Formats: sequence, C-alpha cells, structure tokens
Amino acid sequence: MISIKSVRILLILLVAFSFIAPLSPSHSQRRQDIEQKINALLARMTLEEKLGQLQQLDGESNGNFRPEHRDLVRKGLLGSTLNVRGAQRTNELQRI
Repeated sequence: MISIKSVRILLILLVAFSFIAPLSPSHSQRRQDIEQKINALLARMTLEEKLGQLQQLDGESNGNFRPEHRDLVRKGLLGSTLNVRGAQRTNELQRI
C-alpha cells in the first residue's frame, strides 16, 4: 500500500518538474541553434577548405601520420586520416 507521505513527495516532484521542463530549450530549438552554427562555419570556409575536408589520406604503416601532411592540416585541407593510430598521434594532428 502506498503511504500518504509517498504520494505527497510524488506530487511535489511532479509540480517541480512541470515548472522546470519549460525552462530547458526544446529539441527543435537546440537543433536550430546547431544548424545556425554549422551554416555560419560553412559560410566562413573557402571552397578550397570545403573540398579539403573531403580529402582522406593514409598514414604510415607504423601508425604515424606522414610529415608531408602537416602543411595540409595547417591549411585546413585534410579532412581525415586513415591508419594514424593512438591518442597521442591524433592529438598532435589536432594541435597543428
């Protein structure tokens, strides 16, 4: 049997959540905000940078990235790499 105290706590929580829920942005609003940020970023990118983001190059067989790819990364012309293994190597590329 449910006690009166449990019912009161449940009612208090329901009332509290009914006030809190409208304060958080809706899913559609968050999605719209994200899409606006994406569109703003794409508007700032040159065509060369956009095409560069489609480029995927292979790393070395030992898991390192190729040194000649550094310049492409600096210019924003390398979208991703294959076979570059390990967090340290990935972080190094991201810091360039």
